[in-house]
Amino acid sequence: RILVYNPKTMALLKVLRQHVGGVYTLLVTRQGQVAVWSGSNDFTVMKWDPAGQFLKLYSGHTNGVRAILHIGPVLWTGSSDKTIRVWDV
Repeated sequence: RILVYNPKTMALLKVLRQHVGGVYTLLVTRQGQVAVWSGSNDFTVMKWDPAGQFLKLYSGHTNGVRAILHIGPVLWTGSSDKTIRVWDV
């Protein structure tokens, strides 16, 4: 799960519960539309809008996702399965 807080008051605003494993990496991108990416121990990457609305699931790793990099139209993910995947986003 991902906990979203108000940065000024630190009040909890929202809990995102889409992942079924622990979240190990987050990335905010501002290329075109703002997006939030999360990588999890459930072997998946998820894309969210800034309001916390789930947008898309990326699956294919066979172990936890530990790294995310977004360059242009491509998302790179690194996993404990010892692979790097490249996704057209």
